[in-house]
Amino acid sequence: MDNTILLNGISADIRSAELHLPACDGFRRMYLLVTAEPRTEFALWDVDLLLLADINDLDGKRIHVRGDGETFEDDTLGTDILPLNDGTGWYSTQGDYLFSELQMDFKRLEGCTYRCKVQCLLTDADEEAEKPGWGLGGIPAYAEFVVDVDEANPMDW
Repeated sequence: MDNTILLNGISADIRSAELHLPACDGFRRMYLLVTAEPRTEFALWDVDLLLLADINDLDGKRIHVRGDGETFEDDTLGTDILPLNDGTGWYSTQGDYLFSELQMDFKRLEGCTYRCKVQCLLTDADEEAEKPGWGLGGIPAYAEFVVDVDEANPMDW
């Protein structure tokens, strides 16, 4: 499934992936954007990784959060995600979604190049976000891609 996104049984080749992890007072902030055709992308924007001080320590780590921002026990990065952040979600020709559950694993290939595997459950952005208890189910989606990690802060551009 290398360099592929899968949503609702429909796959698309990934066109590009960017992963920036600038330093922020003893932790890292993540800015991730993955795009595929046709008009499919997902983003994790302004996500604080409170247990990651050095990008060289990313190998073997996992993000595992619910849509309401709560982490699962196997989250190894101290992920602090704003559930309704404007830049965080999955956008496609099939609709726009929020993450109901997100798991992302990092495996170093060499240097600052990583293979990322994403498994998530998506919730309709318009209908589900305001419901009490959301974040417990949804549409399955997957992505696997290779990306070069850098310390640039896209908010400074």
